[in-house]
Amino acid sequence: MIEQGGDDLLRMLLFWGMFLPWGRFYSVDAAQVKQTAIAAPKTSYFSVATAAYILQIGLVYFSTALLKNSPEWTTEGTALYYALSLDQILMPGGRLIYPYPELLRVLTHISYYTELLLPFLLLIPFYNNFFRLVVVGVLTSFHIGISLTLFVGLFYLINIASVTGLLPPPAMDWIDRKLFSSFHKTRFGPFKRILQHFRKLAFFTVHIRIHRPLIPNYLLVQLRNGFVAVALFYCIWWNLSGTTLPTPKIPDDSRWLGYTLRLDQHWGMFAPTVFKDDGWYIYEGSTAKGLAIDLNQQGKEVDTIKPASVMSLFKNDRWRKYSENYLFVHNAYMRPYYCNYLMRRWNEAHPQQQIKKLEVIYMLEPSLPDYQVATPKREVLCSCANQPE
Repeated sequence: MIEQGGDDLLRMLLFWGMFLPWGRFYSVDAAQVKQTAIAAPKTSYFSVATAAYILQIGLVYFSTALLKNSPEWTTEGTALYYALSLDQILMPGGRLIYPYPELLRVLTHISYYTELLLPFLLLIPFYNNFFRLVVVGVLTSFHIGISLTLFVGLFYLINIASVTGLLPPPAMDWIDRKLFSSFHKTRFGPFKRILQHFRKLAFFTVHIRIHRPLIPNYLLVQLRNGFVAVALFYCIWWNLSGTTLPTPKIPDDSRWLGYTLRLDQHWGMFAPTVFKDDGWYIYEGSTAKGLAIDLNQQGKEVDTIKPASVMSLFKNDRWRKYSENYLFVHNAYMRPYYCNYLMRRWNEAHPQQQIKKLEVIYMLEPSLPDYQVATPKREVLCSCANQPE
């Protein structure tokens, strides 16, 4: 109910990361290794898992572009206009560009074709370092732009963090030399002291010694690469099955594997169309004195005037996402739970102004074309009351 695409991307990157040697640098493992004991670790690595990491990032953008098959993305160019019409997620940067329809149309097409075509630069076998830097630069700028215009929580940060894994060796070596040289000189001194402090708090330590590997190392590597290759093929097939491409669809009876390993993914950000049921919430509580107060605005008297900033009504993006899912009919089963939760929390915090009934109201103000403004419509999503003692 509170997850978004960034969470799915982070989950998938951590999955592929299990098969990558992430412990070589900037880690607990790296801090424990004595520099004089072994030669400096290699900074380059290639395996099926590296291909999976790179292709996973490409799949995010390519798949979401294929899912955006509505005219507002492909021909009309009005998708960004409708996205910025959502007061729930409108940021100050979005307010600045919202009054310019031609600019929004151009930015819509740029966004769509960036997601559709940019991933193919990762597949070009020559000038690889150059094309990777282009991808990193474009996607970083792309997500910074999103963060300035739309309230998307951690989504943009997770996506920016993901593309750091695409940095070519020359770029990463430069960053390491300029920014992280002090870490190497001190061998993670402060970090190591913190680690040793936590070790002292441990109740027990388990040491395991395996004198003879159960599986020969060369066979273990082949099994690992084979498993990752199958998982990668499955993820590609899963993503393409959700699009309109004329490819064989993944059978429903084989989706259990994706849900079991949590390889399931869907990159439907603003796809196929932008959500248009905009509006704001009123939590109308009835006190024992017959007053109607709005719990969503710290107990002010209820009115239907649109707040100056709808986005400010949410504690954070997780609550905003929950409120968005609260609207959908297929989630109606959980509405009473949230209604009773709001009433209980309010009464616990305000013993002198307790409420006996609560209505969760959504002031529906759908986004209309050409800057038209709809008349808000009052919709009661749920009603709950204190049970008599």
